[in-house]
Parts: sequence; structure tokens; C-alpha cells
Amino acid sequence: IVIIDPADDMNRNAANALLKTLEEPPARALFILISHSSGRLLPTIRSRCQSLAFKPLNDNELKRALEVAGRDVGIDVQDQAYFAALSARAEGSVRKALLLVAHGGLEITDTVDAVLSGNHFDLPKAQALAAVLGGREADVQNQLFLEYLLDKAAAQALGLAEQGQVVQASQWSQFWDDLRREAMETESYNLDRKQAALIMMEKMHRAMRSGMPV
Repeated sequence: IVIIDPADDMNRNAANALLKTLEEPPARALFILISHSSGRLLPTIRSRCQSLAFKPLNDNELKRALEVAGRDVGIDVQDQAYFAALSARAEGSVRKALLLVAHGGLEITDTVDAVLSGNHFDLPKAQALAAVLGGREADVQNQLFLEYLLDKAAAQALGLAEQGQVVQASQWSQFWDDLRREAMETESYNLDRKQAALIMMEKMHRAMRSGMPV
């Protein structure tokens, strides 16, 4: 059994190499490709796979799951305000809810919201968060931060597309891709995470204040 998670992150060379294996798979082999955006996969790869769509859990389903899975990390699903905040961030994922609680994800996302919602870029608050993300053991915190920032850019693109503002939606979509590429380059080349986080937050703040990424 071969699991590729996420398959979206494969570059062209990796995707072509996988395609050759999918065309002539080994005997008794099962390939599971986890994709969050199947449109980013090669059409030839999609055509050789059986697609199984998974939907996020609704609030009631998430609450029932966390009543059991969340006990060890102190998740109190009976606290309505707390659970509402957690559910909004977890997006129907039990795994993400557990990571948010165990690694300070709610505090990270709250700080991001506070920085981005200000009329002026709150540099001290952004620096404090970036310092946390720059720690040696902050891999999970960095991932939660990046996912949340990218989700905000994606939401802007989706909202504009639904309003028929195709050009602006395309600009936000490209902005999403640029942020994601910057994050990947930071990890690939072992760049300064703290500085990268500051730059991405400042870019997002400027884009949200102007209504258009530049």
C-alpha cells in the first residue's frame, strides 16, 4: 500500500514518475493519492484513479467525535463558545481540531485575525507570533499558520468568483499560489521562518486593506 499525502504537492517530474508506475502498477499494489485540490493533478493521473470524495464533518458529527478523541487534550465540547471557535477553525476535521488544541492553534489563528483586521499593520503583535513560528519545534504551528493564511486568500478568491468578478478572483487565486510557493521555498531552502511569516502576514494585511493583492 502506497499513500501519497498530499498528491497536490508533487512537481511535474514527480507526477510524471508516478504516472509511469500507475500505468504499469506492481502486482497486488494499492496506491492512495490524497488530494485537496484534484484540479492540480495531471489529468492523466486523475483518469487512472478512482475518485472517492470525503466531506467535512458537520458540527454535530464533529462534537460526537471529539467527545471521545478530545478527552486526552482537554477539549470541552460542552463549552459552546469554545466549541464554536474550534469548529470554525477545524473545518470539519477531527485531526485538525486536535492539532489546534494541542499546539496552540486557536491562539495562532486569533492573533492572525487581530493582525489582519487592524487598519494599520500591528508589527509588535506580528513579531510576537513570528517568534513563536520561528522556534525549532514549531513545525505543526507553522503548518496551522500557513493553512489558515492560505484559507483566507482562498476565501477571498471564492467570494469574488461567486460575485462574477473573475479578474479579481484570478488575482487572489494567484496570490494564494504565490504565498504557498514562498512557504515551500522557506522549508526547501531552510530560510528564516520568522522573517517569512512576517512577510506573508504583511502582504496579506496590505492585500485585505486594499481589496486587491499586489
